[in-house]
Amino acid sequence: MHSEIAIMEEVPHEQHKEIKRGTLDIINTEQAKMESVLVKMKSWRPIVIIIAVLCVVSLVLIPLAFFISGAYILVYLAIQKTLKKMKFLQQYASSRNLQVGDNLTSGTVTGRLLQQNDREYKKLFLHSNYKEFPTKLFYFNYSVGNKNKTTYHFTICEITIEHGVFPYILLQRKDVMKHQNSDYFGTDKDTEVTIGSHDTTYSLYTTSRYETEALQICTPEFIELIKSSYLPLCVEFVNDRLYIYVQSSLETEKDLDELYRVTHAVIDKFGDFLVRMKDDYQALHEVYTREVS
Repeated sequence: MHSEIAIMEEVPHEQHKEIKRGTLDIINTEQAKMESVLVKMKSWRPIVIIIAVLCVVSLVLIPLAFFISGAYILVYLAIQKTLKKMKFLQQYASSRNLQVGDNLTSGTVTGRLLQQNDREYKKLFLHSNYKEFPTKLFYFNYSVGNKNKTTYHFTICEITIEHGVFPYILLQRKDVMKHQNSDYFGTDKDTEVTIGSHDTTYSLYTTSRYETEALQICTPEFIELIKSSYLPLCVEFVNDRLYIYVQSSLETEKDLDELYRVTHAVIDKFGDFLVRMKDDYQALHEVYTREVS
């Protein structure tokens, strides 16, 4: 009886050992699989690192590639636009018997507007003599701001009045911003001159103490001539120069013809008078200089 019980007790014990061995085999097998995977993963490590580096590099290179491509396109378009404008000026000059110059620098122009950025003169310009008054036509632009940059473009016609000594005079359209440094305004500097309560188009500014002389030049007839153009023109006198300009890059024959029309009309109607005024201004300069000193 006891031997049968012992045999019956031994059977479950053997089964338990078999189960335990089977469990260990499963664990060992799984462990071996995991170790095999780890070995494979270690062998893949260089590839993974290379892929990761490529991903990081691509994050830098792709935006850089877009930036370089965009910059190239912008520069290319700017050059194409400049070449197109130069060709237009040359064709226009040829059809109007004008001369083309290519050396317009800061030493050959003056004026408050042109002092905004003396590196932005356009070297190509048109020039001629109209009734013995030298004239030039050229483009000019300057920019303000860094991140939010704003660029202002102008087409300017310059008249040289030999030996002229004008004070600074600005006939400024009210709907066009004043393109000059604020340092010129204040005590003993530029002042605004009243030109009529009914004129809603223009404001007149001049060097302090020259208000009467500014009104002698910018008469109602002179202002009406400037206003007769469909171009929004401004006028600036300084030293021996008279500048008639528009805040726009004129690129059609019609617009350039209109700018020249007004320029020639100013010379026709006021040229001789402006020449005669130089002696009066010279005398005033000497008087005011003595008073200041």
